[in-house]
Amino acid sequence: MPTPIAAAPMAWLPDHQLHLLDSLGHIDDQLQDVAEFIQVHSRAGTFELRNDVVDDRMRTIIAGVNPIPAAVSRGVGDVVTAAGRPRTHGVRGS
Repeated sequence: MPTPIAAAPMAWLPDHQLHLLDSLGHIDDQLQDVAEFIQVHSRAGTFELRNDVVDDRMRTIIAGVNPIPAAVSRGVGDVVTAAGRPRTHGVRGS
């Protein structure tokens, strides 16, 4: 039976490791979710700026910083942990 065209680029990967592609796809989805969350947070105003006039100069001062939501840290942690699994599995070759 001929190899499907979509699977042909992955012919180099042993059949018993094809499930790694699913894991990597899942990691990519998780990373996309984290990136979108960070983008929404940064557009909402990460920094609070204040302009002060001193003599004849304008100074912009960072008056406050809105902390990164804990969901970002957890999401990044999930991505890092998930990325270690296929790497370890691929190195072991099992």
